Amino acid sequence: MKLPQSKSDDFWDNYHLTREEAQKQVNSYSRLPPEVRARRAMEVIEYGMQLKRGSIQQWHLHFSEREITLEYVRLIHYKTGKMSGASWQHYQKGMQKLIRQEWADRFKNMMHERNWSYDDVAQLGGFKNGAVVKASIHRKLPAFARVLVQMHEVDQNP
Repeated sequence: MKLPQSKSDDFWDNYHLTREEAQKQVNSYSRLPPEVRARRAMEVIEYGMQLKRGSIQQWHLHFSEREITLEYVRLIHYKTGKMSGASWQHYQKGMQKLIRQEWADRFKNMMHERNWSYDDVAQLGGFKNGAVVKASIHRKLPAFARVLVQMHEVDQNP
């Protein structure tokens, strides 16, 4: 297998190797059995996915795993045109439902671990009473509740 011709040697400088070194790597790789090449290709793909997910996590520290996945699919599949608008809307709607449930479960877990009632949370958030908090949790977890969950999780896993 021959490497494609580049218009300049700057191409190879970007990869910190010479054209000859790159050709040696390609020759070595092409002699591997197909299953080994496939496994290595998957490792490279998985590594790229981990890097992108890590980048999303750095920009959105408060995101849950499902929110990171949703943003990953938006950037990699929808924004690049690999996913139709209708498919994206369907996927997004389903994921948002799962994300809301995930945050609600994390909130309830925090309440249980801290022995808090909805009235305790209402007092912290300045709400009228616990019934108001409970109703808002079932619709969508308010921002203050997400912050409480994150603070609790940081306390639990310093």
